[in-house]
Amino acid sequence: GIRSVAFNMVGIPGETEESLQATIALNRRIRPDWLLVSIFTPFPGTKLAEIARRDGTVSAAFPESYYDAQPVFDQPSLSKERLLYYYEHFVDMVYQKTRGEKKA
Repeated sequence: GIRSVAFNMVGIPGETEESLQATIALNRRIRPDWLLVSIFTPFPGTKLAEIARRDGTVSAAFPESYYDAQPVFDQPSLSKERLLYYYEHFVDMVYQKTRGEKKA
């Protein structure tokens, strides 16, 4: 009778479509009662934010709100378009409300 929540963060540096699909599969298996998803954004002043700025992987200014659904990283392993597709369809994919994957 205990209800569960799963909080998922997508767009972590180095993430791939394969790792995102594995995360979706894990959520399907655990079937949480509530499912949340956000796009990773480092806090300014943190080590990861410094590394991203130094390496030039930050493509946009850090958002004022961490609830904005805009990726700030340029990742060779996952395009922004594909990341946004997974972000926008994550819940439906977990609960299998869509049939097949659309191409972004």
